[in-house]
Amino acid sequence: MARSGVLVVTVIAVACCASLRSAGDAPRPGVDQAAAADVVAAALGTCRGDSGFDPRADLNGDGCVNVLDVMVMRGLPAGGAAAPPEGAGMELIVLDGPDLQLCVGQTESMLFLLRLNTTPLFGYSLDIDIVPAAGAKGSVTVNVGLTNFFEVRNLITAGGAVLDPLFSVILDTGDGGVFVSANTADGSTVLAVDDVNDVLVEVFFEASADADGEFMIELGPGSALSDGSGFAVPFAFTAGLVVAGGQSADLDGDGVVGIVDFLALLGDWGPCPVRPSDLDADGEIGILDFLILLAAWGPCDEQCPADLNDDGEVGIQDLLILLGDWDLPPLPCADLDCDGEVGINDFLSLLAQWG
Repeated sequence: MARSGVLVVTVIAVACCASLRSAGDAPRPGVDQAAAADVVAAALGTCRGDSGFDPRADLNGDGCVNVLDVMVMRGLPAGGAAAPPEGAGMELIVLDGPDLQLCVGQTESMLFLLRLNTTPLFGYSLDIDIVPAAGAKGSVTVNVGLTNFFEVRNLITAGGAVLDPLFSVILDTGDGGVFVSANTADGSTVLAVDDVNDVLVEVFFEASADADGEFMIELGPGSALSDGSGFAVPFAFTAGLVVAGGQSADLDGDGVVGIVDFLALLGDWGPCPVRPSDLDADGEIGILDFLILLAAWGPCDEQCPADLNDDGEVGIQDLLILLGDWDLPPLPCADLDCDGEVGINDFLSLLAQWG
């Protein structure tokens, strides 16, 4: 079910005359809305040409079944014009960090964020694809953990709205990608505020055993943002990059793997260093470290790693230290196989790249 990436999604005109109902109309007499909901739910995340696509579920006629069709199905007002309401602007979906270096056997995550949001949203759908660049080998797959999707900064759940249990879903697309959709249960809308409730989803990336090269993170045609009237809100997304495989042994960056790199590797022998504010020891300072610090707030017990200033309690000073370290890159370490320490496997990798 591979699909080409669509980086800029423009406004979609809502078409009439879908077989179950027409956009913007009340359900037709004799049409069971529960049955209509079942049809939409079964086809959610598919586009024309995909296995499982049902044209009856494409209620707005745009060729994909996503949050826009959910808005129509629920009998709420649906836009029928080719332009969003006056004042709506281009939204921006961004990744929360730089390009991702992913070693074989390693799993890393990135947040998809909605920034500078100007249009209150009913919900969103993200059709996330991984596309190999020329020369790439193996594969990188994406997944969304159920325990990590509806997290504290999520746009819908942190916006005071109730999440729709039927149409807020995470689906495996069958080609290494993932489809995520969330919307409010009562038709209310939510405005995202940067660094408050701007998280759309947390996505986990995993490289296959033979992965090597560059892979692009793209949004497929099933992606959409819906405002409170069923209009597709235009958005832009710049493709991200995952670099998979072992890291280069050219540690000094001179284009040659030699004695200087060998000495640097020996100097790093043993466990890789981590910053004190990296409370989960994953090599970066982010949302998980923030949550660990909040959970430890107050006077310390004997073991208190979140007490970053060693004053016997976890408080505002520790929070400021953590925020000051936010998104800093990992400390230098000649860990070529990304297992958290420098050892014999890294030494063998350096010898294999010598010259």
